[in-house]
Amino acid sequence: MVIFLSESEVEQCLDMQASIEALELAYNADAAGRVVSIPRSDMILPLGQNDAYVYKIMSGIIQDFGVSALRIQSDRIRWEGGRKYKLGMARNEKYVEYVQIYDIETNEPLLIMPDGYASKMRVGATNALGAKYMAPSSDIHTMSLLGAGRHAGGQIEAFAEIFDLDQVNVYSPTPQNREAFANEWDDKLDPLVVPFDTPSQAISGTNILACASNAMHPIFDADMIEPKMHVSAIKNPEIPGEAFSKVDRVAVATTQLPSGPHNYAPRFSDFAQNLTEKWSIPEFDIASAQDISSLISENKPPLSDETTLFLNNIGIGMQFAAVGKIVYDRAIEGGFGKDVDTDLFLQSVW
Repeated sequence: MVIFLSESEVEQCLDMQASIEALELAYNADAAGRVVSIPRSDMILPLGQNDAYVYKIMSGIIQDFGVSALRIQSDRIRWEGGRKYKLGMARNEKYVEYVQIYDIETNEPLLIMPDGYASKMRVGATNALGAKYMAPSSDIHTMSLLGAGRHAGGQIEAFAEIFDLDQVNVYSPTPQNREAFANEWDDKLDPLVVPFDTPSQAISGTNILACASNAMHPIFDADMIEPKMHVSAIKNPEIPGEAFSKVDRVAVATTQLPSGPHNYAPRFSDFAQNLTEKWSIPEFDIASAQDISSLISENKPPLSDETTLFLNNIGIGMQFAAVGKIVYDRAIEGGFGKDVDTDLFLQSVW
């Protein structure tokens, strides 16, 4: 049987501690050559000057977990005010985003689930693992967080799982958003979560600077990076290009990227150039950085006087295989989801 899960059921089957543990194992397996993964690809069809239909795919296989995963998003995107927004175009203003998990022994599908919660967990866990293996001190008690949306929640939860945080300083350009976020997470977590009016106020004196926004341009000034600080970002545009010269060491999610952007627009379309201008990509040679799989597998103690940066430069398909396997196992154990006959997904003709 193939299990179909709702978003609320996925939340019941997946927690941050398990996500971090699974991804740590997955990255070690990747370093040992037991993972195949394809970076995210976005097929973008322009629908006017600032809107586009975007079909996104990413997939990966983890031999140790015995599963493969395919993540699909069918999105409408709008660029406005230097930020990228998703529009809920499906019925009831909802979104179409889901993950399929397959058994690599039988080839059969096992699970189909919405991707939103699982995505927040795999991104949060990845950035927290980057900090675990790069932060110049294990004595981390303060964190600044730039962003107050869904992925910001994943970041604060993951970093609080790794480090014994006393305080998290939050900045978002919309006052009501940062205040609501601070109130929500102050109730959920042990550290004090405090909203600030400017990025510089939030960043000053903290051990970790974490970015988790929907901005498509840098969201802080490189001069705000302090010695022995660890900087973390969930996507390229958040980081100013000057930041790379302000740190001693850089690691990324993966260095195995296709040449050029991972965005594909129609042939002969001038939208491709327009699209490039909407992303502020820092000038940095990704291939010169260390990827997180080798970072974790080497497990070298960070140098105490280093300033470091982890850039989650692109989504990797195997991340969904890692968290998806946890969700599937716990769904089976807890009796979650709706069962659909596997025969509906099979064929006899080749």
